Amino acid sequence: QTAWPEHGRPRRAAVSSFGISGTNAHVILEQAPPSPPARTEPVPAPAAGPAFWPLSAQDAPALRAQAERLRDHLLAHPSIELNSVAAQLSNGRAGLEHRAAVLATDRETALAALDALTHDHDHPALLRGTATTPARLAFVFTGQGSQHPGMGRELYDTHPAFAHALDEALDALQPHLDLDQPLRNLMFAPPHTPEAELLNQTRYTQPALFALETALFRLLQHHDIHPHHLAGHSIGELTAAHAAGILTLPDAAHLVATRATLMHQAPTGGAMIAIQATEQELQPHLTDTVTIAAINTPTDLVIAGDHHTATHIAHHFHTQGRRTKHLTVSHAFHSPHMDPILDAFHNVASGLTYHQPHTPIATTGDPTTPTHWTNHIRQPVRYHDTTTTLTNAGITLTLELGPNPVLTPLTPNTTPLLHHPHPETHTLQTALATTHTHGHHPTNHTPNPHLPLPTYPFTHHHYWL
Repeated sequence: QTAWPEHGRPRRAAVSSFGISGTNAHVILEQAPPSPPARTEPVPAPAAGPAFWPLSAQDAPALRAQAERLRDHLLAHPSIELNSVAAQLSNGRAGLEHRAAVLATDRETALAALDALTHDHDHPALLRGTATTPARLAFVFTGQGSQHPGMGRELYDTHPAFAHALDEALDALQPHLDLDQPLRNLMFAPPHTPEAELLNQTRYTQPALFALETALFRLLQHHDIHPHHLAGHSIGELTAAHAAGILTLPDAAHLVATRATLMHQAPTGGAMIAIQATEQELQPHLTDTVTIAAINTPTDLVIAGDHHTATHIAHHFHTQGRRTKHLTVSHAFHSPHMDPILDAFHNVASGLTYHQPHTPIATTGDPTTPTHWTNHIRQPVRYHDTTTTLTNAGITLTLELGPNPVLTPLTPNTTPLLHHPHPETHTLQTALATTHTHGHHPTNHTPNPHLPLPTYPFTHHHYWL
């Protein structure tokens, strides 16, 4: 160190010299101004649930060393609050190839997970992965049948970004619903109450799913997680269309509410039955009154239509040892039972404005036309084609946005945002941690005071005797 006068004031400086081949370089760096005092007292967390601690390093030994340093630091400073650590690790640190994430529900769990990482062991609160580049990411939106009472309530109470987006979607839907109370009351109602029972009526189920999934999408955007592709199953594809920018929120809400109301008014008494069979095996058994409603995988199909005929077809395959399951539905969706409502729906769909998507949607047809959405009610849901499209597009990680992981078993490398009855904050943080271990960088919006944490454990090599 040295000192020299500058404008009459002595200054301290660091002097460094280094050489490259025959060239010597000398650099004088002025001392930085004093840093504000470090804070180690607790900082209130804005949301309940586990704290997500992202870690990354250039190689596996450095990642383990980083975990060891952090563990020792926390042992030496027991007053440091978990969410403050999460904010400090999430903001301002480079995302390197070797990654880990700790879901710290409490201090003991966090220390145990860090110790496991230090010794290269597994732990329930520890996720690991490697990513030279961020994974190509898709969002898939769940269809009808995934709803349950209370869906979204925990996130609504703990995540302001989610609450704001949900309120906005519900406000857009409310004028189009024949409902004398807010749709939110049905979503958040306790199980087995009259309001909770209403949530299972198609006219309210589909708008509630649209609102919830739109809010989940906005919440991921809030954390700077953006997809390369979008997709959905049945009503979920309409949510994907709004997320892709094809329909504005007012137009999407109008179309979703119209679809739900008309499908609720369609003829009742039909059946939907899941059957373990291929499309080719089912074709000879189909009639004018029973058709294929969904192709989820090559051997996981759903038929819909006349109850007696559909039951007879299912019995035929059941006697051959195939799995069959009657779905709990009020109508035979995606079947001839939808024919009476198609003209009314098309009239409403034709009055809306469609835009080109800013994010691709994995679907057949042209989702920027009213004809696509009219056919969408009547034709089979070809979700297997959707997953094939995502695979061909190079998607390596998928997040399922919905109240329950219905599509996760059908879609490769998928993590659900919600998984009833698990705590919603925990499954959300797990999904964010998963995106981190796959090369993405979720933003943490916890207040981030200066908090002294161990720096990167650089590898040192001695080159001279």
